[in-house]
Amino acid sequence: MLYKRVRPVHAILKVFGNASAWPRYKYGFRSIPSSARYESKVYWNTGEHGAKENHWLRLRFSGVKDAELIGARVELTAVGKKQYRWIHSNHSYKSGGALEAHFGLGKQSKVDVKVALPNGKTATFAGVKADQSLDLNPTTGKWAPQTR
Repeated sequence: MLYKRVRPVHAILKVFGNASAWPRYKYGFRSIPSSARYESKVYWNTGEHGAKENHWLRLRFSGVKDAELIGARVELTAVGKKQYRWIHSNHSYKSGGALEAHFGLGKQSKVDVKVALPNGKTATFAGVKADQSLDLNPTTGKWAPQTR
């Protein structure tokens, strides 16, 4: 079973009408929330079927205002293959989301990241290791492990 249904706990899932707030990641695996009309459900990604062997990368940003970050394009390159994420705040109906990017890397353990801001500035981060949450600063070109 790839996704296991778990009972929502008030601290994990809060549902307000059509919008919900919930943590999406545990050990890099995405979990899927579902809010039926009268019952809230959370499906936890168990990481079975080889998913625990795959790598991931979560990126947050500092050094720029949120308004400057919205519309940015994040390009990730690993062994000649590219993935893209666009930073936006409209993730769902009547709710917003964090201005961050999450990538599934498969078997790749090191990648290059390029961030292109809407104002034309770009920053490149070479040799980024997988399986971590990073705070990227596009204005200085430096990164650091994300602290909570």
